[in-house]
Amino acid sequence: MRFIIGLLIAIGLIVLVFVLILKSFGSHNTSPNIPQPLTSYSSTNTQVEMTITGPIVNDQNYQSVQVIVGQSQAQINVLQGYLGTVTTTKSYPNNQTAYLYFLSALENAGYTDGTSNARPNSILGLCPFGEHYQLEVNKGSSTVQNYWADSCNDKAETFKGNINSVIQLFTNQIPEYSQITQNITFVQ
Repeated sequence: MRFIIGLLIAIGLIVLVFVLILKSFGSHNTSPNIPQPLTSYSSTNTQVEMTITGPIVNDQNYQSVQVIVGQSQAQINVLQGYLGTVTTTKSYPNNQTAYLYFLSALENAGYTDGTSNARPNSILGLCPFGEHYQLEVNKGSSTVQNYWADSCNDKAETFKGNINSVIQLFTNQIPEYSQITQNITFVQ
Protein backbone atom coordinates (compact mmCIF):
# COMPACT_ATOMS: atom_id res chain seq x y z
CA MET A 1 0.00 0.00 0.00
CA ARG A 2 2.81 2.43 0.85
CA PHE A 3 4.46 1.51 -2.43
CA ILE A 4 1.34 2.51 -4.41
CA ILE A 5 0.98 5.83 -2.52
CA GLY A 6 4.67 6.59 -3.03
CA LEU A 7 4.37 5.74 -6.74
CA LEU A 8 1.31 8.02 -7.15
CA ILE A 9 3.11 10.89 -5.38
CA ALA A 10 6.19 10.42 -7.58
CA ILE A 11 4.07 10.39 -10.75
CA GLY A 12 2.20 13.47 -9.55
CA LEU A 13 5.46 15.33 -8.92
CA ILE A 14 6.81 14.39 -12.35
CA VAL A 15 3.61 15.62 -14.03
CA LEU A 16 3.71 18.86 -11.99
CA VAL A 17 7.34 19.53 -12.94
CA PHE A 18 6.56 18.77 -16.59
CA VAL A 19 3.57 21.17 -16.56
CA LEU A 20 5.61 23.94 -14.90
CA ILE A 21 8.40 23.57 -17.45
CA LEU A 22 5.97 23.71 -20.38
CA LYS A 23 4.19 26.70 -18.86
CA SER A 24 7.45 28.63 -18.41
CA PHE A 25 8.46 27.99 -22.04
CA GLY A 26 5.01 28.94 -23.28
CA SER A 27 4.87 32.21 -21.32
CA HIS A 28 8.08 33.48 -22.93
CA ASN A 29 6.79 32.82 -26.43
CA THR A 30 3.28 34.20 -26.09
CA SER A 31 3.81 37.28 -23.93
CA PRO A 32 5.35 40.21 -25.81
CA ASN A 33 7.69 42.58 -23.95
CA ILE A 34 5.59 45.74 -23.84
CA PRO A 35 7.42 48.72 -22.32
CA GLN A 36 5.73 50.78 -19.64
CA PRO A 37 4.59 54.29 -20.54
CA LEU A 38 7.29 56.80 -19.61
CA THR A 39 4.85 58.69 -17.36
CA SER A 40 4.48 55.60 -15.14
CA TYR A 41 7.99 56.31 -13.83
CA SER A 42 7.12 59.77 -12.45
CA SER A 43 6.75 58.57 -8.86
CA THR A 44 9.77 56.25 -8.90
CA ASN A 45 13.54 56.63 -8.68
CA THR A 46 13.79 56.05 -12.45
CA GLN A 47 15.85 58.64 -14.30
CA VAL A 48 16.00 59.62 -17.96
CA GLU A 49 19.32 60.62 -19.45
CA MET A 50 20.68 62.25 -22.58
CA THR A 51 24.39 62.32 -23.37
CA ILE A 52 25.69 64.37 -26.29
CA THR A 53 29.20 63.60 -27.47
CA GLY A 54 31.15 65.66 -29.97
CA PRO A 55 33.15 64.79 -33.05
CA ILE A 56 35.94 62.23 -32.98
CA VAL A 57 39.08 64.20 -32.00
CA ASN A 58 42.09 63.60 -29.74
CA ASP A 59 41.45 62.61 -26.14
CA GLN A 60 42.32 66.03 -24.69
CA ASN A 61 39.71 67.82 -26.84
CA TYR A 62 36.95 65.19 -26.77
CA GLN A 63 33.92 66.47 -24.81
CA SER A 64 30.49 65.26 -23.74
CA VAL A 65 27.48 66.80 -22.04
CA GLN A 66 25.22 64.61 -19.93
CA VAL A 67 21.80 65.66 -18.62
CA ILE A 68 20.13 63.38 -16.07
CA VAL A 69 16.57 64.12 -14.92
CA GLY A 70 14.75 62.39 -12.11
CA GLN A 71 11.87 63.00 -9.75
CA SER A 72 13.90 65.04 -7.26
CA GLN A 73 16.61 66.70 -9.38
CA ALA A 74 17.96 67.58 -12.81
CA GLN A 75 21.72 67.41 -13.22
CA ILE A 76 24.21 68.40 -15.90
CA ASN A 77 27.70 66.93 -16.21
CA VAL A 78 30.40 68.14 -18.57
CA LEU A 79 32.79 65.30 -19.38
CA GLN A 80 36.32 65.48 -20.76
CA GLY A 81 38.08 62.79 -22.79
CA TYR A 82 36.99 59.37 -23.95
CA LEU A 83 37.08 58.04 -20.37
CA GLY A 84 34.49 60.64 -19.35
CA THR A 85 36.19 62.56 -16.55
CA VAL A 86 33.62 64.92 -15.01
CA THR A 87 34.94 68.49 -15.15
CA THR A 88 31.72 70.35 -14.27
CA THR A 89 28.54 69.24 -12.55
CA LYS A 90 25.52 71.18 -11.36
CA SER A 91 22.17 70.02 -9.93
CA TYR A 92 18.79 71.69 -9.75
CA PRO A 93 15.81 70.65 -7.60
CA ASN A 94 12.87 68.95 -9.28
CA ASN A 95 9.51 67.59 -8.11
CA GLN A 96 7.17 64.79 -9.09
CA THR A 97 4.69 67.02 -10.94
CA ALA A 98 7.41 68.71 -13.02
CA TYR A 99 8.91 65.28 -13.74
CA LEU A 100 5.51 63.94 -14.86
CA TYR A 101 5.11 66.85 -17.32
CA PHE A 102 8.66 66.33 -18.59
CA LEU A 103 8.17 62.58 -19.09
CA SER A 104 4.87 63.22 -20.87
CA ALA A 105 6.56 65.70 -23.22
CA LEU A 106 9.38 63.21 -23.90
CA GLU A 107 6.83 60.51 -24.63
CA ASN A 108 5.08 62.82 -27.12
CA ALA A 109 8.45 63.50 -28.78
CA GLY A 110 8.95 59.77 -29.30
CA TYR A 111 11.56 59.21 -26.59
CA THR A 112 10.53 55.55 -26.29
CA ASP A 113 10.37 54.96 -30.05
CA GLY A 114 13.27 52.86 -31.18
CA THR A 115 14.66 49.49 -32.04
CA SER A 116 17.07 47.21 -30.25
CA ASN A 117 20.64 47.30 -31.43
CA ALA A 118 22.09 43.81 -31.66
CA ARG A 119 25.59 45.26 -32.16
CA PRO A 120 26.34 47.85 -29.44
CA ASN A 121 29.69 48.78 -31.01
CA SER A 122 28.05 49.68 -34.32
CA ILE A 123 28.09 53.40 -33.42
CA LEU A 124 31.88 53.52 -33.20
CA GLY A 125 33.19 55.61 -36.06
CA LEU A 126 29.78 56.56 -37.44
CA CYS A 127 29.30 60.27 -38.06
CA PRO A 128 32.90 61.07 -36.99
CA PHE A 129 32.53 64.83 -37.57
CA GLY A 130 29.12 65.24 -35.94
CA GLU A 131 27.40 64.71 -32.60
CA HIS A 132 26.10 61.48 -31.04
CA TYR A 133 23.04 61.37 -28.78
CA GLN A 134 22.63 58.56 -26.25
CA LEU A 135 19.12 58.32 -24.73
CA GLU A 136 18.56 56.13 -21.69
CA VAL A 137 15.95 55.24 -19.10
CA ASN A 138 17.65 53.98 -15.93
CA LYS A 139 15.71 52.28 -13.16
CA GLY A 140 18.08 51.94 -10.24
CA SER A 141 21.20 50.21 -11.53
CA SER A 142 19.52 48.66 -14.58
CA THR A 143 19.01 50.26 -17.97
CA VAL A 144 15.43 49.92 -19.20
CA GLN A 145 16.02 51.68 -22.53
CA ASN A 146 19.12 52.67 -24.47
CA TYR A 147 18.76 54.26 -27.92
CA TRP A 148 21.12 56.44 -29.93
CA ALA A 149 21.03 58.88 -32.82
CA ASP A 150 23.52 61.25 -34.43
CA SER A 151 23.59 64.51 -36.35
CA CYS A 152 24.42 62.66 -39.59
CA ASN A 153 21.08 60.80 -39.51
CA ASP A 154 22.70 57.40 -40.07
CA LYS A 155 20.36 54.62 -41.09
CA ALA A 156 21.82 52.51 -38.26
CA GLU A 157 20.30 54.78 -35.58
CA THR A 158 18.18 52.97 -33.02
CA PHE A 159 16.24 56.09 -31.91
CA LYS A 160 13.16 56.71 -34.06
CA GLY A 161 11.60 59.73 -32.29
CA ASN A 162 12.11 63.47 -32.82
CA ILE A 163 15.72 64.06 -31.74
CA ASN A 164 15.53 67.86 -31.98
CA SER A 165 12.52 68.00 -29.64
CA VAL A 166 14.19 65.61 -27.19
CA ILE A 167 17.40 67.68 -27.12
CA GLN A 168 15.40 70.87 -26.50
CA LEU A 169 13.35 69.26 -23.73
CA PHE A 170 16.48 68.06 -21.92
CA THR A 171 18.36 71.35 -22.27
CA ASN A 172 15.27 73.19 -20.96
CA GLN A 173 15.63 71.23 -17.69
CA ILE A 174 18.95 72.98 -16.97
CA PRO A 175 18.40 76.73 -16.32
CA GLU A 176 22.07 77.62 -16.93
CA TYR A 177 22.65 75.23 -19.82
CA SER A 178 24.05 77.91 -22.17
CA GLN A 179 26.48 79.25 -19.57
CA ILE A 180 27.68 75.80 -18.48
CA THR A 181 28.26 74.62 -22.04
CA GLN A 182 29.61 77.88 -23.50
CA ASN A 183 33.16 76.48 -23.82
CA ILE A 184 32.08 73.29 -25.54
CA THR A 185 32.72 73.69 -29.25
CA PHE A 186 29.98 71.42 -30.62
CA VAL A 187 27.11 72.73 -28.43
CA GLN A 188 25.06 75.54 -29.97
